[in-house]
Amino acid sequence: MTTPRVPLRVLLLSVLLLRVALPAQEPAKKEGPKPTLPPSWVEQLRWRSIGPANMGGRIVDIAVDPTDSSRLWVATASGGLLHTENGGITWEHQFDHEHTVSLGDVTVAPSNPQVVWVGTGENNPRNSVSWGDGVYKSVDGGKTWKHMGLSESFQTGRILIHPEDENIVYVGALGRLWGPNEERGLYKTTDGGETWTKVLDLGPDTGVIDMRMKPDDPETLLVASYERRRDGFDTNDPARKWGDGGGLWRTTDGGRTWQRITEGIPDCKLGRIGLDWFAGDPNVVFAVIESELITQEPEDAAYMGVQGEDAEVGARLTEVTEDGPAAVAGLKKGDIVLRVEDTTVHSWAELTREIHKRLAGETVEVEVSRDRKAVTAEVTFSRRPSEKEDAEEKEPEAEKKEAAGEEKPPAPGPFHIGLGGQRENAQDEQGPEGWRYGGVYRSDDAGLTWRRINSLNPRPMYYSQIRVDPSDARYLYVLGTSLYKSSDGGATFTADGHGPEVHVDHHALWIDPADGRHMWLGNDGGLYETRDRMAHWDHHNQMAIGQFYRVEVGPRLDYRVYGGLQDNGSWGGPSRSASGRGPTNADWFRVGGGDGFFVRVDREDPDQIYSESQNGAMGSMNLRTGARGSARPRPPRGERYRFNWNTPFLLSHHNSRIHYSAGNKVFRSLDRGRNPQPISPEIAVTDRGSATALDESPRDPNVLYVGTDDGGLWATTDGGHTWTDLWELPAPAPDAAVGEEDGRAGEAAAEPALPERLREFDADGDGRLQAEELPERMAGFLARLDQDGDGVLTGAEFEAARAARGGRGGGRRPGRGRRAGAAASESSPASAPTQDPVAGVWNGKVEAEGMAGEEGSFTLVLKRKDDRITGTLSSEMGESEVKSGRFADGALELTIQSEMGELKVNAAIQGDRMTGTLVVGGGMFEMDFTAEHERKQPAAAAAGPDAAKPIAELMPGRRWVSSLVASRFADGRVYLTFDGHRSDDDAPYVFVSEDHGRSWRSLRADLPDDAGSVRSLKEDLENENLLFLGTEFGAWVSIDRGASWTRLNSNLPTVAVHDFAIHPLRRELVAATHGRSLWILDITPLRQFSAETVADPVHLYRPNDVVLWRRMPERGISIREFVGENPPASASIFYSLGRRIRGLKLWVEDLSGEKLRDLEAPAEPGLHRVEWDLRRAPEEGSRRRWAPRVRPGTYVAVLRAGDATYRQRFEVRNDPSMPDETWLRAEEEAERNGWDEPEKEETAQAPERRIE
Repeated sequence: MTTPRVPLRVLLLSVLLLRVALPAQEPAKKEGPKPTLPPSWVEQLRWRSIGPANMGGRIVDIAVDPTDSSRLWVATASGGLLHTENGGITWEHQFDHEHTVSLGDVTVAPSNPQVVWVGTGENNPRNSVSWGDGVYKSVDGGKTWKHMGLSESFQTGRILIHPEDENIVYVGALGRLWGPNEERGLYKTTDGGETWTKVLDLGPDTGVIDMRMKPDDPETLLVASYERRRDGFDTNDPARKWGDGGGLWRTTDGGRTWQRITEGIPDCKLGRIGLDWFAGDPNVVFAVIESELITQEPEDAAYMGVQGEDAEVGARLTEVTEDGPAAVAGLKKGDIVLRVEDTTVHSWAELTREIHKRLAGETVEVEVSRDRKAVTAEVTFSRRPSEKEDAEEKEPEAEKKEAAGEEKPPAPGPFHIGLGGQRENAQDEQGPEGWRYGGVYRSDDAGLTWRRINSLNPRPMYYSQIRVDPSDARYLYVLGTSLYKSSDGGATFTADGHGPEVHVDHHALWIDPADGRHMWLGNDGGLYETRDRMAHWDHHNQMAIGQFYRVEVGPRLDYRVYGGLQDNGSWGGPSRSASGRGPTNADWFRVGGGDGFFVRVDREDPDQIYSESQNGAMGSMNLRTGARGSARPRPPRGERYRFNWNTPFLLSHHNSRIHYSAGNKVFRSLDRGRNPQPISPEIAVTDRGSATALDESPRDPNVLYVGTDDGGLWATTDGGHTWTDLWELPAPAPDAAVGEEDGRAGEAAAEPALPERLREFDADGDGRLQAEELPERMAGFLARLDQDGDGVLTGAEFEAARAARGGRGGGRRPGRGRRAGAAASESSPASAPTQDPVAGVWNGKVEAEGMAGEEGSFTLVLKRKDDRITGTLSSEMGESEVKSGRFADGALELTIQSEMGELKVNAAIQGDRMTGTLVVGGGMFEMDFTAEHERKQPAAAAAGPDAAKPIAELMPGRRWVSSLVASRFADGRVYLTFDGHRSDDDAPYVFVSEDHGRSWRSLRADLPDDAGSVRSLKEDLENENLLFLGTEFGAWVSIDRGASWTRLNSNLPTVAVHDFAIHPLRRELVAATHGRSLWILDITPLRQFSAETVADPVHLYRPNDVVLWRRMPERGISIREFVGENPPASASIFYSLGRRIRGLKLWVEDLSGEKLRDLEAPAEPGLHRVEWDLRRAPEEGSRRRWAPRVRPGTYVAVLRAGDATYRQRFEVRNDPSMPDETWLRAEEEAERNGWDEPEKEETAQAPERRIE
């Protein structure tokens, strides 16, 4: 077909204005939309780490240089990689800014210790686990990293490197925890990771959890496969803990062929398996194996029919079951059992063990003491009677599972030790087939056959780690909640590997091959070291790797920070240290135990603290009085309340005595958590669901929102009297039907026609545009507007797209920034028209023949100050600067400099409409255009092109509600985020409603898929357009209320951000990271950023107010300690430049105009930060270049750019704890006389890789 002729002026405009590639050129690679806040600007915003480090985060693996045991790499579950070159005296963070910092394994190449591999994605299938994106390799000891593939493996079980060839590497890929995927199994590379071969394919549900290489034969491997799956709820165990895919595999040819090992290991479904090969004998291998029969007993296990307790000597019977074996034999309640056959019984536990050694039908002689007389009886054991099921007492959950035909896991058996674990040393009590129940196994033929040597297996899904001393096989260790050790090769274990000084929950253990007494231990509390075979431990707690779930700030100016951590309770500490160095571990104090989550501070009494541990165990304490109380709701008889692992609760914005919490209902206490009562119906969708998000409107105490883990979403606007299910909203009433009297009843409305400028392409005249009727340059235009994807554009589709864009000339390309079509709430106070007829955002369209759709669309952002007009012209592929401008009597003249020439704009402005001409090439070409002023709030952009809809229409299904934030700026506005990763959906979901949740608009905008699921959202306290978003892989910020997002990490590691808090006085944002503790960012400049200031050629921002804090005496300093960062004792002056400016000058003056200090001012384009240390210019002739510090007061930052001068005031304040400024004069005198050197580090930036 013949392509329609395109006028020359259209081509010229495309090249000049849009920079579209000519047909003869290779198509340009289209970049994604740019956020309103340039990513390069974020680099000037620096976070500071405040710790704490005394409660560490989970350690998952430890690797040691085989040639130098002082070089270690320690992999954390969610905080990156730690490295030491000196045996732990100092540490550095490595792997901080890759795409993920969640690790499953770290391995050092034996032949070249500079080669280090890490596998991302923690391999423990607990409820708070993160995920990764494959494997990385370093060839310089961890300084730099290269991604080596397996991006869809999600979690890594183990990595092995050939002892002689560093290019041969095996990776055990576990795969997705919440769903099936193909990239799991065992992978091998022979070229250092450039290519991979799957050498053991176990299907889409089974991955590799552990593997070991034969010490004398690297071609022989033992591999443990694991089939596991978590569901959408944060329970302790995965929904699937074992399966047909679980097992043990062996290869002797480097993975070419495989043998499934079965002899001696359980012959049922297997769960997690841990392995270790004894270096001293290559035929000896140990394993800890989980079986689906774990903790159970044989069907014919002996039953005696008694309950008891310890006596001074023996076991006292406290209950004797009627007609049971003991009763039939004549034993009575109160008897003390002294002997069973020839075995003396010293305790109830010993009697239990003797019973478990027998089977039903066996008869034994039992001697008891009764009334201080010896009595013997013959007891014949029977089978345990089957438990009667009472339908009325069955759990609803169980009923539901049985009705659905789902497999229900067995109840814990008599050998359980809690959390699915099996107790130690019971191998002789589980009958002749005890080997089927799992535990510790040993092979003496390099893994071909096995025998069980102990029943021990503590909480297999979370641990399953076994280690043997490389130099002495008598010493065997099993990691669990306790640290189990054996000195007889595993025949007996004791749970005394440490005392209370060491945290529980152990995941990693390295034993020195040269000295078995020297070990490194990793657990949920961090990293420990022993040099005397576990008799004493040293805690390396100078690394801030805490896994915070939530964060809160106190109301004082010198405020405290509080938060709850994974398995480390809830703590409070200072946001700054008065010593001048920064917060240390000693500054932190515990306010709650267990797993810590939400903490709330009473703003009326900052010493009144509320905290919680898992599953709704809420309480309070007063730091001043020591008073404590419970805030957990108690159900009436016959009813059961359910609470989430991470239960939301809050104190009312309007009355801090009112305490709200939520489980399967919403509860309210009117007296600081005492006597909470339900105020809502059942809010969960399922009988397992419970609340995960709760908020009260700061504007209206009657408005509450609550969301659940199973996707329930509710609101009340009358204080809890009535509730609306926002997911199940009734369909809106349809518009009134057209009556028959108008002659059109029942007739379909006529389809809108295509606009005239498009109908010229309609070759067959059918009123529709086929793909072949359009020129190639318009293929993208058709694809964007073709809503049903049939390759045909109709008038209705065009009208729908135009309506979504806000009408002709009113739209912007999606994601570009400031507007995407839908209007803001009419009640928004900022929607009033601006007084300046020129300044603002103008959305325009060139009126040229042959242009359709978005072709020729542009946005003009103008700013006017002192009759100077500046700004930018942006189009689909770039931006140009408004070089100069003039406006008078309604006439606008602009000169715009683009990369390919100069544009002139001559236009008339009437109200919100601009009409005019673009003059190109010195008058050679002219093109008419129209533009409309964008008077709406940035929320219009955030709304996206689609009209607001019920949330059920915007989501692929119900998901975990991760946050609900009722706005403090507009009635009815509420923000909502979902975390879908538990539903096998990692997409970031962010929404806003302007009508109390009845309809929603997506705020995802330009958030990439790899941002990860959303954990939290925070609205700023002062700027309604400033939003913060915490995701699985970092922090994000929007300065246009969700129209675009910019990654906010700068020096913050790529760590999951679970929560934010904003201090009301200090302009500081606190981030709770799940793996790197707490970080603080001064958001003073962020509150001033906007689309207009970003586009401004020169802009000086108001500096932060500074407090002159009095320094207190330093506390005791140790050599090895964590020290956080204090805020700089300086004023941070930010300014932005649109282009390089010669002769730029920056200084600080007082209110009288006296210049105090000239400051060096970079003149390159972009955002700049200059620190003023609050000191005047150094005194003339001063040998030490000493300068006095200024007094509290108001100061002015002055920026001169050419002929323009910009000024911003800021405050320097006295320490509020000091009554006057006497202390300042004393400090100044001391400094002047050389008694005290000024603190050099007060304004220094933290080094890039310092230990936080």
